[in-house]
Amino acid sequence: MEKEMEMEVPLIIVEPNDENIGINLQRSSRGFENYYLNNNLPPHNSKKITKIVCSSDTNYVVTFSEEDKSIHGWPIHDDDFEDEKEGKSGKEIRYNSRFQKEELSDLLMVSNDRYVLVRISKKEQDEFRIVKLDEKENEIFYVKGNPAYDQGTFISSNNDFFIIYKKELEAYVYHTSQVIVNKRETNNEYNRDITTIWQIKSKYKFVFPQQFWQKEIRPPIGFFLTPEKLFLTYKGSNILSQWDLSTMTFEKQYLLELNKRNIHPAAKVDDDIFELKQTMVVDGSKKNIMAIHGYSTFNYEHQILVYSMVTEFKISSYTIPSENSTSNISIVGTSKNDGGLLIYGFNAEGKPEYFLHDLNDLDFCENAETISSIIPDQVDAQLVVNKELSDKIVIAKDSKLIVHNISEEELKMLRDKLKLKKLKKDQSDKDFKYYPYPYPSSIVKTILEMLEGLDWNRSADLPEEYTCKELDSIKWSVNHWKKTGKTAIKVSELIYVDNESGKKLCEWKELDEFKYFPPREIFVFACKCIENGDLIMITKQGIRIFTIIQPSKKIKMRYFWDNDRWREIWKSSKKLEKPFDFDQVKVELSRRRNKLPPLDITRLIELYETFYVENNYRIWPFKDLLRNYLQDTTTLAKYGKKILYKAIDAKKGNIVELICNMCLNFLEKDSDNFYLLRIIVKCLPKLQQNYPDIVAEFMAKSSMILDHQCFIVTNSEYTLIHGYSRDVMIYEKNTFWDHYHQIQFFYYKIYNIIKNVIETISGGEEEEKFGIPVVVFLIPLYKFSSFSTNFDLYHDIYKPKSNAFVDMHYPAFYKEWNAEALLNFKWHTYGKYYYYTHWIWFLIYLLMFSIGTTASSSVLSTGMRNILLSASIIIGFVFFSFEIRDFFWRPRKYLKNFWNLFDCGAYLFPIVTSMYWLKYEYLNHMVDILLLC
Repeated sequence: MEKEMEMEVPLIIVEPNDENIGINLQRSSRGFENYYLNNNLPPHNSKKITKIVCSSDTNYVVTFSEEDKSIHGWPIHDDDFEDEKEGKSGKEIRYNSRFQKEELSDLLMVSNDRYVLVRISKKEQDEFRIVKLDEKENEIFYVKGNPAYDQGTFISSNNDFFIIYKKELEAYVYHTSQVIVNKRETNNEYNRDITTIWQIKSKYKFVFPQQFWQKEIRPPIGFFLTPEKLFLTYKGSNILSQWDLSTMTFEKQYLLELNKRNIHPAAKVDDDIFELKQTMVVDGSKKNIMAIHGYSTFNYEHQILVYSMVTEFKISSYTIPSENSTSNISIVGTSKNDGGLLIYGFNAEGKPEYFLHDLNDLDFCENAETISSIIPDQVDAQLVVNKELSDKIVIAKDSKLIVHNISEEELKMLRDKLKLKKLKKDQSDKDFKYYPYPYPSSIVKTILEMLEGLDWNRSADLPEEYTCKELDSIKWSVNHWKKTGKTAIKVSELIYVDNESGKKLCEWKELDEFKYFPPREIFVFACKCIENGDLIMITKQGIRIFTIIQPSKKIKMRYFWDNDRWREIWKSSKKLEKPFDFDQVKVELSRRRNKLPPLDITRLIELYETFYVENNYRIWPFKDLLRNYLQDTTTLAKYGKKILYKAIDAKKGNIVELICNMCLNFLEKDSDNFYLLRIIVKCLPKLQQNYPDIVAEFMAKSSMILDHQCFIVTNSEYTLIHGYSRDVMIYEKNTFWDHYHQIQFFYYKIYNIIKNVIETISGGEEEEKFGIPVVVFLIPLYKFSSFSTNFDLYHDIYKPKSNAFVDMHYPAFYKEWNAEALLNFKWHTYGKYYYYTHWIWFLIYLLMFSIGTTASSSVLSTGMRNILLSASIIIGFVFFSFEIRDFFWRPRKYLKNFWNLFDCGAYLFPIVTSMYWLKYEYLNHMVDILLLC
């Protein structure tokens, strides 16, 4: 690439912030460089491309050559790939910008508007630079920070720059603005150019919990940064908190596995020779899934955790043996389907290859041979891009950048193979599990073919036997008797037996029979056996799928579905037969994009108590279906709250008990299932009103949940039943919460000084010095007392939203350890500060009114008296507004309490009296005061 010229430009001064951490234009006469871009010349001067990064909107790719010390920008447009559907030939793209610097050591990331964050090598320490990539000229900005500790990202929603200063425990947000500067000395004095500067937008500080305030040194923080989120923790904590970067508000928490040390972002290898490498990837289209990948060069054991960003629950974990070579991970196929985890590595011959893993269970994987065939035997770098329209692989080889579309058909085929593996494994497990989407995509097509030509008034030709060519050892027999309206299905297995001559003969052995169907003259419309041996039945009641559970070899109903119209026609069919058009069902299923509709929770709750009597025993097919459906913890975390709410409203106590018991049972099996308790916690007020016994059982069983990090008895200086939090909070500087924390910290210091003085004088016991032995338990009331972080002026002032803690009316609740610890935590965190502040202001209000109305004119001047009375009116109206707010929030509850009316009088009396005094300058008679009150 040929350089056109090097221009001497006047220095652009950017005002630094008060703490000297800023982004300023680099002070160099070569800050701007102009280039002719000639795509016929190889990029990076034909040197090897060592790294590829992509913008968060996936429209711009930047490459880095460590040997050439240069970066190039490459735009990616989906329109360029319309003809390249299968991803075999690839599309070679062209660059439109470049930047080169001898000190350039690494490419970190790129924003949506083409700002690049790079690492520069210096003698003392490395530094950050932000480079504006442009077709004509590049601007270089200096960023204070140490890349060895600090980390920054461009926020995808607004392209602001967010950087964390790890040692200072601070974070800054910068935004761009444009200024007009003289850049050329010409005869025309109005010849000016517009350039960009970075200005500070906001400053934040990280505040550790109170248990660290007495210590001089805070534990090192650990974090993952994406263009949308900050995931924050610190050394010694297993809680990963999620913060939204655009609003800097707390969103949710995840529980890290303590036995997976390579995953923890604050972990550090103690030997300088070895290194800990970690990455986080987030589903690029729906932002519902995140995965953490970490490995140490000390043991080379790759560890992967996958979390749901909706339920905050760990979906799956996976450990790759040290002998396997793994480079990176990507989430693909989520724009139109449920996706998978694509792991990139190398085989024994050193050739690149991909494996697709099931996100719900990473142990299931398939070799993505078609995707691997795209990659040449030797590549310089590669990157998988999860785009809205289609996933792509960007490959760098021989200084060229080639982009391939990942075939959707290939991904679908791989996912279908994984689902078939899971289905067969589930059938052989002792604990039968149902997953929301267990079947291959072909099942929807199969059902649509079965619906063709069906007539509501014509039954299938039964009895009939059904098998499938993929699994011909299973045979289903379906029979229906029109006179009685009964239906029965049987399943048989092909077995081999020895005859008298010693030869093996095959015969069908009946395994089980299922005959629990509602009686109708016409009930079964169509049946088919699918590739894993399951049976699909289209009946008058809905679509059912049956499976065989090994090793018991029993028939279980795995799936049931109908739509609203189907359900309405079915309910009326017992008395009056109405016509039904299956075309409505076909249209609805066609919209599902190769996925079966999820189970209809409302319909399952309706049918839950449907039972059939067999040999003096009751059979509950839909009860078993719902129980099996919720056996998977991921499914329970996703749908449990919805089912519990609907069950409470429908007054289905047995379903309510089922959900609560399942949550507690999962917790007893594995303490990592702690977050399942939020299903119960969110519904506690409703449960308390309708099912107090269940609430009492929940409180009793969850009162002693051992903390994940409490392996042994520890010492504590706090009193018993003391609640505390492990979260690191983030406060914006010079705001209310920042000042509030400073006051809180000041109060804490004064309290400890007084406490130490008293202990020194009284000569405290050794036990008081070193603390008392304690065991740490978890409070299971997750987000029980939390309010929404979404500020709404109308609702927060006029009608504020309550939470479960406010709505709870259960006196026995406050006798529990958990409730006492929660109250102590709320009191010491902010309750006492609010109370003392309110009390001090009310004392000021009382003194001002008392002095203003009782002091004689010889002691208090008229002007000063008017000031005191005016201030009393203002403060009184502030207090009275609180009462009005309480009244509008819950009028009936407010009026039932007599002391609320007394409070109104306590505020109104001084207000009216002060207003009367200011108007008439005195009170003639006590009767006047009484009349005014």
